[in-house]
Order: sequence, then structure tokens, then C-alpha cells
Amino acid sequence: AWNEETPERTRWLRENAPVYWSEKTGAYILSCFQDVVQVSKNHETFCSGEGVLPGRLSAKIGMIDEDEPRHGEMRGLINRLQQTVNTLFATNAVFTLLLLPLVVELAPILQQVAENPEALEAADLPAHLRFGMIGLSLWNLAVISHVLRHALSLGIGLGAGLAICCTVFVYVVVQGAASLFS
Repeated sequence: AWNEETPERTRWLRENAPVYWSEKTGAYILSCFQDVVQVSKNHETFCSGEGVLPGRLSAKIGMIDEDEPRHGEMRGLINRLQQTVNTLFATNAVFTLLLLPLVVELAPILQQVAENPEALEAADLPAHLRFGMIGLSLWNLAVISHVLRHALSLGIGLGAGLAICCTVFVYVVVQGAASLFS
């Protein structure tokens, strides 16, 4: 168990028994960083596919319990997830910046509608605003679809469907958050 005595026990192990056989756990304990690195890179000789304490724990607790190639596959998925999230945030930031001039131009029209809701029917949006916002929104949807399709190894139809679902979900969440502050 990890407690206040653990650092002292670990220090004693490093100095007196860097490779220690534990009768209690039925496993070797490595206490030096260099040994742990060497063992972790030599999966042909040392395995963790049976768990960190073979025979004592019936369930695997995580990637540490996996041997290659499964360990590498799981690690790759984590890296892919991080890369996908970063890509989605970055592309959405770019599209937000591209929409900003259009939103600034649209602001006075929205102000008039906010002051007089009946003005919405009479409000005439300039064509470049309509087409610009629709075009950028569709382009953003295509980019999200492309990213998700490749990140999840999906067909183009599933990627587009998932992109639409994600966009609708974000819209619903934003509308819900906006209603909390109004």
C-alpha cells in the first residue's frame, strides 16, 4: 500500500535490493528507474500481459497490464484521440476567426431585431453575408467530417453523419448554456 512509509521503503530498496523478490506478492519489484525502463522496453523477456501481479488480480487495471502489440495499439489510440481533439479545436478556432468579419457586419442588423422583433421579417441580409456564413459553415462541417472520418477510420457517409451529430450537439449545448444566462 502507498502511505507515508513508501518513500523510505523505496529508498531502502534502491540502495539495498534494486531487484527484490517479494514473497508476499509473488513478483519481482524493481526500484531503480533505469531497470524499469530496460524491462519496459524488453517485452520479449518480461511480460505484463498477465497483470501487474499475475495470479493475484483477476482483472486487468490498464495499459500497464498489456504486452505488445496490444500495449502499442492502446497507446496509439490515446495519441490519436489527443491529436483529433487538438485538430478539432484548432480548425474551429480558424473558422470562428473567418466568420468574425461577417458577424461584425451582421451585428447592427441583430441589434435592430433585438430592439424590435417584428423587424426580423423585414430584415434583409445582404447576399454576401448569407452566402458567406452558409459557405463557411458547410466548409467547417466538411472539415469536421474529414477529421472524424480519418480519426475513426470511417466511411465518408458515417464521417459526415457524425460531424452533423457533433455540430447539432454543440448547438444544443450552446443554446442551453445561453438560456441559463438570459
